[in-house]
Amino acid sequence: MRKQTLKKKRKAALAYAKAGYPVFPLHYPMPDGSCSCANPECEKNKRNKYKHPVTPNGFKDATTDIEQIKACWSRNPYNIGVKTGNDSFICIDVDGKEGRESMKRLESENGPLPPTVTAKTGNGFHLFFKAPEVSIPCSVRKVDEGIDVRGNGGYVVMPPSDHYSGCSYEFMEGLGPNDVEMAIMPEWLIELATQTKKTRTHQKKSNADIPMGKRNDTLFKRGCALRGRGASSKALTKKLLKINSEQCKPPLDDSEVKKIVTSVSKYKKGDQKALSTVFLEVLEQSLNLFHTPLNEAYAKIPIDDHHEIWPIRSSEFKIILQRLFFQQFNITLKKNTHDEIADLLEAKARFEAPKEDVHVRIAGDLKAIYIDLCNANYDFVEITPSGYRIIKTTPYNFRRAPGMKALPLPVESKKGLKLIRKFLPADPILIASWIISAFHPSGPYLILAVHGPQGSAKSTTTMLLKNLIDPNEVPIRTIPKDEHDLMIAIRNSWLSAFDNLSDIKTWLSDAFCRLSTGGGLSTRTLYTDTGEQLFQARKPLILNGISNLIERPDLMDRAIFVYFPTIHQAERKTEESVLHGFEAVKPMILDGIYKCISVALANRALIDPKKLPRMADAAKWICAAEPALPWSEGKFLWVYNKMILKTREKLSQDDAIIRTCRRLLKRKKSWKGTPTELLSKLNDLADPEELAGLPKSASHLTKMIKKRSVMLDFAGLKVKFGRKPGYRWIRIKRSK
Repeated sequence: MRKQTLKKKRKAALAYAKAGYPVFPLHYPMPDGSCSCANPECEKNKRNKYKHPVTPNGFKDATTDIEQIKACWSRNPYNIGVKTGNDSFICIDVDGKEGRESMKRLESENGPLPPTVTAKTGNGFHLFFKAPEVSIPCSVRKVDEGIDVRGNGGYVVMPPSDHYSGCSYEFMEGLGPNDVEMAIMPEWLIELATQTKKTRTHQKKSNADIPMGKRNDTLFKRGCALRGRGASSKALTKKLLKINSEQCKPPLDDSEVKKIVTSVSKYKKGDQKALSTVFLEVLEQSLNLFHTPLNEAYAKIPIDDHHEIWPIRSSEFKIILQRLFFQQFNITLKKNTHDEIADLLEAKARFEAPKEDVHVRIAGDLKAIYIDLCNANYDFVEITPSGYRIIKTTPYNFRRAPGMKALPLPVESKKGLKLIRKFLPADPILIASWIISAFHPSGPYLILAVHGPQGSAKSTTTMLLKNLIDPNEVPIRTIPKDEHDLMIAIRNSWLSAFDNLSDIKTWLSDAFCRLSTGGGLSTRTLYTDTGEQLFQARKPLILNGISNLIERPDLMDRAIFVYFPTIHQAERKTEESVLHGFEAVKPMILDGIYKCISVALANRALIDPKKLPRMADAAKWICAAEPALPWSEGKFLWVYNKMILKTREKLSQDDAIIRTCRRLLKRKKSWKGTPTELLSKLNDLADPEELAGLPKSASHLTKMIKKRSVMLDFAGLKVKFGRKPGYRWIRIKRSK
């Protein structure tokens, strides 16, 4: 029996693939009736039984590859899932008695559905339609009660899969794929499948009774909508008189209605200014406006079963307005009308709406952390001291910037973070610690500074870390030209990774310091003389280059330095194979990371580590996670402090000023003199290659020595500055 079932399902899966429909395996019933996933939750949620994917990425793993399908269905009688959407087909899921009654009513109102491929399910039936040119998203009960849509971002269970009720999915007699052609989706069904809940509610309200106090205003707005669509004064009069008699309670005098018609008729037929009056009412019902502490105007937009957040002045919001306008009036929105509507919405958001923060990828506090997975289902990860879970809504506003990619759903694993070791060419303790640091909701953040020769996989590893935490279409970037470019890069991501750096200029070093521990960036608003753009944030960073780029002590104290050695030719792998292998285990690595973050939240207030470094808060956060990390407690601080000593020693050996100062005190315990005298002495003692690293002026020398105070102290040199009438002095003394 099992062999027959397996053969039947394999044959069906191959037939769907040959027809061009991507398939993937779903769990199936075991002999005792339990689900093959062996998850006890399946028995509690029976409607999901035998319907959930076997592979980690679900419908994203769907394929039409014949050999791959044969291999998949060679041993187990998996149920068959087919990816739905514009590259496949649209499925209308009519569920139970409620769904059948809803569909019967819709057909009586809009006309009968054309004959199309239809399959029986356990509780109802599936209707299959050719995908139209417009995008049809997945939705639940959006068309009507008991009717779901399976479109872009979804999948459907196909015959002859098993249903939890004990029966099987099967095509209806005479309506199978060999009996009838898949029909084109009717226009009225497309309209119902693409409208938003707010739009549908607004349409229902338009047929409701109109009470006293709202009659004139409602009739005027209805008239504006009709006029904007091109209605004549005669047609306006006829329509508004009908609405007045049927819906106004009590009706207005006919003369009052005619006055409204006269007022509306001042607009030219088809004038979008008339429509914008009605459109603004629709927007006020459907959009939630707010502004940020820096006075940026935002709109929270309900789309299908989730909300999206967009800056009102963004190009994406312009497209959304155009779509909403077309859905409402079936005409395109002209530029001048769009600008007027956007101006008014921005004013309302800035001066009438509440003040709220906007976040990218990660937000939260030390009670709960939220991670936007950026997937099509709008899933979020909620991490608390008791663990983590997948949720649909959060108390925070998450914005999805262009280029952001989805993180996979985590997969339970005992190995967790240990799996990342084989992808790292350097000691994993520092890198794993930095990863934990990067998931803190508010920082401060340690900067990961990767350096090493060519062929040491610096860029590939940087790309892996970026894709693990905050994947993007452009994972690593070149160094920004100015603060404006830096603001754009930081604003649109949680983690910024800068690749192949050769030099870090002073302004950029200062900016990186502010991003690590907190501070603001500002730049002039484009095309203005006095406008200023402000940006304030703390964000994690990755910097990589051939040489150790960080020389300034303030940035050095905020960094984790990791050296990557050259990879031997025999050990080299292609970037494609590394990335593919990493993607396969990433869900399990994320499971380990989320568990570590949960432990850090629970443990943070209970620990009091001794001898914390300058980045004490970041170090304490990592120490709080150590009970869940794959090493003994206290190991991070030991490795981190050792790294700091080693880095400072190397930097002091490479620094021309420190080397020449050491040479100056080789035979004496101290030296005292003016900055000019010191510069002259250092120039006399410097080797030819060191002269380039010495400043050209005494004032510049003073500044450079002050900035190197930590490194000088580590090198055994104590520096003191003073002044007497008429001159300044510097004293350098050996401390060891």
